[in-house]
Amino acid sequence: MAFAAIFLLYNPATCAIEDETRILSLASSMTQGTAFLDQARIDLDADLLCHGHRISKFFPFHAALLGPALVTHWRLGFPVSAGFFV
Repeated sequence: MAFAAIFLLYNPATCAIEDETRILSLASSMTQGTAFLDQARIDLDADLLCHGHRISKFFPFHAALLGPALVTHWRLGFPVSAGFFV
């Protein structure tokens, strides 16, 4: 509950949706062994082109922290992402 309250207070909805979508997409592609979103078959239309591949415009640190949660049990991503605010 505390995470949800802090999230609602500090993140506007439109920014939060884009940020979290991009970070989760990058985390998902990293769990498949690639940082290239097109190789992981993720198409978001707002990513960057680099040498013929699509890459995320967000830093991979948060995505790398969320990766183990996505692989084991996706609900573990909530406490992991709550730790980003600490």
